[in-house]
Amino acid sequence: MRRLIETHKTGSGDLNDQLEVACMDRPSKVGGGACHVYEVAAADDPMRRFARIAFQHGPIKEHSLNGCSDESLLSILIDRLEHFQAGPHACDDNAETLVHLENALECMHERTKKRIAANVEGTNAQADEDPPKKKAKKKQKKKKSPKKSKD
Repeated sequence: MRRLIETHKTGSGDLNDQLEVACMDRPSKVGGGACHVYEVAAADDPMRRFARIAFQHGPIKEHSLNGCSDESLLSILIDRLEHFQAGPHACDDNAETLVHLENALECMHERTKKRIAANVEGTNAQADEDPPKKKAKKKQKKKKSPKKSKD
């Protein structure tokens, strides 16, 4: 099964519009209902693959280590943006993105700490203090109002 993901596209013809992101498997009961294999390729030639990401499939205690974690992928993005920020491509947008990525990583670390404390990390068991929640709402970005010129 191959399912295209288009949340990265901007519609402006930039790099992201020239890339195709695809989920290569179905959500799994063993893996908590998530998909586990993704590919990034050229949109005009899907055989020209740039990345294949395989996430952990099933709890480590039951299925051993067999893929990367969400945290490892976030760490790659943080490292990349930190290097842009240390060089000639530093900008406010990258700085804000870094804050959000670091916050996301911290949230994931907090979840792991709670699961370790509840002695359920590495299993499909639910931590008592971690009840299922509805999908978080996206934060709406405020539109900047145009500056009025002084005549």
